[in-house]
Amino acid sequence: MLADRLNARNLIVVSGDIRPGIDRSQQRAAIIEALRRAAPIASAAGLGLLLEPLNTRVDHRGYFLDSTLEGLEVIRAIDHPAVRLLYDMYHSIVMGEEPTEVVRGSGHLVGHVHIADVPGRHEPGSGSIDWPRQLDALRLAGYAGPLGLEYIPIRDTESSLAFIRCLIDQPDS
Repeated sequence: MLADRLNARNLIVVSGDIRPGIDRSQQRAAIIEALRRAAPIASAAGLGLLLEPLNTRVDHRGYFLDSTLEGLEVIRAIDHPAVRLLYDMYHSIVMGEEPTEVVRGSGHLVGHVHIADVPGRHEPGSGSIDWPRQLDALRLAGYAGPLGLEYIPIRDTESSLAFIRCLIDQPDS
C-alpha cells in the first residue's frame, strides 16, 4: 500500500462538489455512509481519514462541505475513531467562522490542523489572524496534535519558520 511506503498515518478525504439536482441532506447522508463504510477498512490498515471543509468564498467555489460546524456534525454522525476532522484555520476564517467558537469542546474530533494567514493564504504573521489567540483556542478545545503548514510563502523559509516556532513555543495563556 502506498500509504505504508510513505509512512502516512492519515489520508485527507474531501466531500466533493455540490451535486446539482441532489438535495443537500441526501448528499450529506451519502458522505456519512461512504465514510462509515471506509472507516473500518482504514482502521484495519492503521490509517485515519481526515474530512476537510474548504472555503467556497475564495478558493473552492461549488465545494459541498464549507462549514466547520457541519464537518463536525458529520464526524459525530460517523462516530468512528478512524474518522476525524481536518481543521483548516484559513478556510474556516475565510468563511467567516470564529475558531474559538467552532472548535470549542470539539478538539477530540480534530485529527489535524492546517494553518495559513488571511488574506492571501500566506505564512502566519503576514495577515490579520491573531495567532496566539487562535492557537490558544485550539489548546482550550482539547487539540494537542500537529499543525500543518499549508501556505504560500512571501518571505524566506527561515524567517517564516522562526515566526511559527515562536508562536508554538509560547506558553499557554
